[in-house]
Amino acid sequence: MGVLTDYFHAPDDDTVFHALDRTDGMSPLIPPLEWDGVEAKSIDPDLVLARLVAAAHPTPGRHHNPLVWPATEDPEYDGSWVCRVDLAAVPDTDLPALATHWAGTDEWRGHATPDELLPIATDLVHLARRARDAGDHLYCWRTV
Repeated sequence: MGVLTDYFHAPDDDTVFHALDRTDGMSPLIPPLEWDGVEAKSIDPDLVLARLVAAAHPTPGRHHNPLVWPATEDPEYDGSWVCRVDLAAVPDTDLPALATHWAGTDEWRGHATPDELLPIATDLVHLARRARDAGDHLYCWRTV
């Protein structure tokens, strides 16, 4: 099955926590929540998305994605989890170069071309833009 990741936006961590608690960790993109988001299978927030973030906004240091749900960091926990992520919106004109850079990272090299990654990068950047415009935060839901 692989890793399933959905990116979505919501007003704040408490809203996400309580919603996921009520739905037992179901994806926020399906009923009853159906929040605005993007299905992005295997786009891990700590590594794969981090490469896109670094390409879009190069800053020294590693980005930290704070855990929002569940309320445990138990290494034995095997359910879904949600973290807050940072992907500032970039201009659409920068997206082709961003996809080219992303395709050259270790995670994608030989597995995806810039043309294959451009729609994914575009969807994620547009989601980040919608989150910013709504005054929301961007989140990643993940399950194995």
